[in-house]
Formats: sequence, C-alpha cells, structure tokens
Amino acid sequence: MADAKRCDRCRNFYMTDDIKMYGITRIKMSISTGVSETVKTYDLCPMRSEKLKIFMDNISDNVEEAHEDD
Repeated sequence: MADAKRCDRCRNFYMTDDIKMYGITRIKMSISTGVSETVKTYDLCPMRSEKLKIFMDNISDNVEEAHEDD
C-alpha cells in the first residue's frame, strides 16, 4: 500500500512509491548557535529533492574551486 506525503517546501502531495525512483525525500537540518542546537526535519517531494541535489552539487563544486586557489 502506498503512503501519501505532503512536501514541506511546495505543499504538493506525493506518493512514497516516488521515493524509490527519485531518491531522497527527507532532509534533516541542524543549526548550532554555540548555546543550543536546533534540528528540523523536512519532507521533500521528488522534484524538490532533485533541485536540492543540484543545488548542493553546485555548492560543493564552488567550495572545491575555492580550495584549489589555496
């Protein structure tokens, strides 16, 4: 039986069967202020998951290029 979820980013519904095709759908973000730590979990639809993967790949490429100059 499939399970329906709602994307925390775009609010669209998606089926958990879509997870098998597209990969990640749950993101855990941790923000530390030095005094305390906040942890938040987000459910993402396949489209938002793919956009996040592309964004993170671009960031890692930029970080690698910055370190090449050192």
